[in-house]
Amino acid sequence: MKKILILFIAVNLLSCIVVAGNTRQPATCAVLEKAVRRQPGNMDLRCQLIEAYFADGDTVAAIKELDYSLALGDVPCLLVHKANLLQATGQLSLAARYCAKAVVAGCLPNEQPLIHYIDSLSNGAVRVSLKTVVKTDKSNTASLLGLAQLSIMDGDSSSALLYIEESLVRGDSTMAPVLHGLRHETIGTDSDYEVVASFPFTRSRGKMEINGTVNGLAVKIELDTAATISTVSEVETLFMLKNNYIGTDDIVDNRIVVSREIGMGNGVVLRGVRLYNLKKQDSPVILSMKDLYLLGVPRINERDKRVELMAKKEKN
Repeated sequence: MKKILILFIAVNLLSCIVVAGNTRQPATCAVLEKAVRRQPGNMDLRCQLIEAYFADGDTVAAIKELDYSLALGDVPCLLVHKANLLQATGQLSLAARYCAKAVVAGCLPNEQPLIHYIDSLSNGAVRVSLKTVVKTDKSNTASLLGLAQLSIMDGDSSSALLYIEESLVRGDSTMAPVLHGLRHETIGTDSDYEVVASFPFTRSRGKMEINGTVNGLAVKIELDTAATISTVSEVETLFMLKNNYIGTDDIVDNRIVVSREIGMGNGVVLRGVRLYNLKKQDSPVILSMKDLYLLGVPRINERDKRVELMAKKEKN
């Protein structure tokens, strides 16, 4: 059991931890130990050393270095390391608090997927902590941006809009460019619009999933409110080719599958969506919310677990 836990922690840390937007390159523990001794105040080096310890299976050294480094300050990479370690040992509430600290320190959910993952597992505990910061520290905007991104990931456009607008009031325009799109997504409150179609979805660890079809093939579709393009896994592409759901004429530049139709239930069908082929994608199909604008303005109805498509009412 101990070996399994060590492997789980190592794999998660190596795949998730990102510092300053750069992917780590492997380094030996001995080399990093010398580097830390030369530059004891370099927290980036300390983060790399902790990663190396975990990768080598030396959890005792990793935890000792992590605890010592955290005593020096709340550095985002250290906080995420701690959160990942805590969730691996089942301490979700505490892991969520460290995720919230990481956000306040400047590590946002779109940079670090672990934050949204732990928020989903802990029933929104990361958000609860961030909302407390919003109320108590009026100068902090990172907490608002974190809440906005978590809301977008969950398809809650209305909440995201409020958090971004509050961040603007506090002088932070980081997410101002996404305001226009969010206002369109929340347009369902406008009396000039009505629901013209809808289809059901379920949530799995924070993800929105649809039991849909691609060219008639039954497939699990993930609806991603933050994705800029729609994508298909290489495994799914090869399966569709082999079983004649698509032909070579449906593939553009060896990387884009042009779907004839994507069905999402209740008669809702998208035609001609371009799916970018990704080799290492786990989900069969990830559909960008932007593609739904071909049919209407999408609105997420969390209460009824339905995606509603809005259109302007016809004038009599």
